[in-house]
Amino acid sequence: MSGSVCTLFWTTSRTTLAFPDPTFFVLFLLLSLPFIMVIEISRDRHDHGCTAGEPQRLTMTTKNAYTVREQPLGSARHIRIVGIGAGASGLNMIRTLRLNLTDYEVVVYEKNADVGGTWFENRYPGCRCDIPSHNYQFSWRPKHDWSNFFASAAEIGEYLRQICDDEGMREVIRTSHQIVSASWSELEGLWRLVVRDLEMDEEFTDYAHFLVDGSGVLKYVACHCCSNSYCKHPVVTSGFTNC
Repeated sequence: MSGSVCTLFWTTSRTTLAFPDPTFFVLFLLLSLPFIMVIEISRDRHDHGCTAGEPQRLTMTTKNAYTVREQPLGSARHIRIVGIGAGASGLNMIRTLRLNLTDYEVVVYEKNADVGGTWFENRYPGCRCDIPSHNYQFSWRPKHDWSNFFASAAEIGEYLRQICDDEGMREVIRTSHQIVSASWSELEGLWRLVVRDLEMDEEFTDYAHFLVDGSGVLKYVACHCCSNSYCKHPVVTSGFTNC
């Protein structure tokens, strides 16, 4: 029998099987050792809290092993949600979460001193909504006594503040708090946030599994109505946006 051929006897038949050179098996075992599961049989009962009559326990360990969560697939897990902005979108988000989720926590950071979003910031003379009042409101909170077909900014702001108070939303809203940065951690599977307390002028960190941006898509809009070479005075648009 050569070094690479082995003869195997099985019942009455004789079969010759060809095997690779034994060096192959040595290399295979050496390369596989880091991934082979090691079964450690502890002979010391006291290390594992065993008493007389109890069977020895088998401890199975693997390098970089993962654990299987013992719960049904699709089970709800606790999540933390952070919202940016307590305008109309932020308030509606709070109500929607309350109606649809159970095991969660939410906080909404609002940089202004009060809720209302654009209707808190824009208070220049004559500021009002260009959508009819009966359409510019929540379907779940209709207002039947608008003072004008096109409601003023002050009236809309009061409408949103009233909802916030009646629905008890202020307990999850942090006014005068601005999110400075938000970065996604692929390893942790969550958002890492830096928040500034504008009243105390201090920064702190926070996290969120879900980050909802309700800061307003039209808040910072560049104005191209005229060139600076023709403008003798600064042009100021809504949302404190300067040209």
